[in-house]
This record gives sequence, C-alpha cells and structure tokens, in this order.
Amino acid sequence: MDNINSESSIKNKTPLSEIKTPDYTEKILTIDDKKYNSAGVLIINKYLNKDCIVFFKSSKPIPSGVNKGKFYCDIPGGGIDIKDESLEETASRELYEESKKLLSISKNNLEMMKQNKSFFELPGRRLSGKRKVGLFGCFVCKLLYVNAKIYNTNKDLLKKVKLDNVYYETIELVKFPIENIKEYFKDKKLSDIKKQCEIKDSSGTYQFITLLASKCLFLAVNGDNPIVDSAYKLTEYEEIENNLQDGKRKGKTIRYANLKVNKI
Repeated sequence: MDNINSESSIKNKTPLSEIKTPDYTEKILTIDDKKYNSAGVLIINKYLNKDCIVFFKSSKPIPSGVNKGKFYCDIPGGGIDIKDESLEETASRELYEESKKLLSISKNNLEMMKQNKSFFELPGRRLSGKRKVGLFGCFVCKLLYVNAKIYNTNKDLLKKVKLDNVYYETIELVKFPIENIKEYFKDKKLSDIKKQCEIKDSSGTYQFITLLASKCLFLAVNGDNPIVDSAYKLTEYEEIENNLQDGKRKGKTIRYANLKVNKI
C-alpha cells in the first residue's frame, strides 16, 4: 500500500494508472511459539447512537451452496504478506486496502492495543501446503469517526483507475449494532458456529457474515468481560486527501496515526 503516514504520499504525482501491482506471497509469523498467517481489525463505531461493528461487503459472491450468488460481509483483514514484519503491519495494510483507503491506523496504535489486551486470536486459514491451521490475530478498537460517504467516494474514484486488485475486494461499508450481534449469539456456544451467520445490520437488513468473522464477533461480545466493552478507542484523527481524484472530487483518508489510545 502507499505509505499514508508520510507527507510524500499526499504529494505523489505518479499517475495512478502507472502504479505497479505488488507481489503478494503468504508468510507465517511465529510469536511466542504460535504460528500466525493472517490478521485484521475489529472496529467499533457509534452510529445512530448505537455501538456498531464495522465490516465490509465482499465484491465476490458466495460461490456455491444454498446462498450461491449472494454477497457476504467480512472483517477487514487477510494474509500476512512476505514483506510484513509484524501482525500490526498486516492489519494496518489490510484495513487500508479493504476500506478503499478510507481508514489508516498506525502500527504504533495497533501495538498498544495488543499490549493492553485489546486483541485476541483464533484459528484462521490453513497453512500453505499443510493440514494445520494458522492463527488469525484480531485487533479491537473503537474509532470516533468512520464515514461511509467517503468510502463511497473513494470507491467511485477507484473505478476510474486500475490499481492492485486488493483495492477492489469490497463494495460496501456495513455497520452491525452490537445489540443485534449479542441477540443473535444468545444461548450459543463457539462450537455451534459452523457456517456463515446472518445478522441484521443498522438498516434492519439481514447480511451474511463469513465463518471467520462470525467467530470473531462471538468471541468479542461474549464472556464475563466482553472485549467490546473493554476495547480501546482512538479519538485523535485527521482527514487528509489521498491520491485518488477525477478533477472534480478528491479521495480522502481518515488517519489515526498518533499514540493517543484511551480506554472506553
């Protein structure tokens, strides 16, 4: 991804059509004898006076089964790239890409979340060439400001250029009230979650959620001290222009790049 935390990225004059596609290769990070091969960010944001989880709807429909052709929502995250040196780097990059350059959270802020237990892990994708499943590292934070209108503007501007495919993996920002999530998982155990869940979003529409994201939601909202209740919030941000534009409109990024992390 372009380095959104540097001033040079804002002034980049390279035509978007000439930006090269990076080479993505899966990497495994071993941390405390645990093997991770993916990471992401579970975002909490208040909408219509309710705390909501922010997911993104995939641009690819469900390929088979009774729900074939329908689209699903997922947590922003993905595999560790060969160039990534930490889970924080993976999570930051994946969020920026899947939010279509809407959201940028610095690695330092993600490190602080992990240090302050605003983080959990769960089985993720199968390790390349092996039967064993790698771990998905999930950072949890509450963001003061998430603007779906900016996401949609960035999405429109991305249609006018050809960047790496990672910027075209999502088509919609969707918010799910935490109260709806808790109601869905009421009286359920983690072992009960064996397929995609279907939960009402903030508009009252039922949305399909991937199995991994469903398990993330369950772990985040359950327990004696749910992590969504003890999450860390980022309140200091700046709204800056990125390198998306069509002459009339300019793309923007909401950047959380400082170290001010506060407990809710």
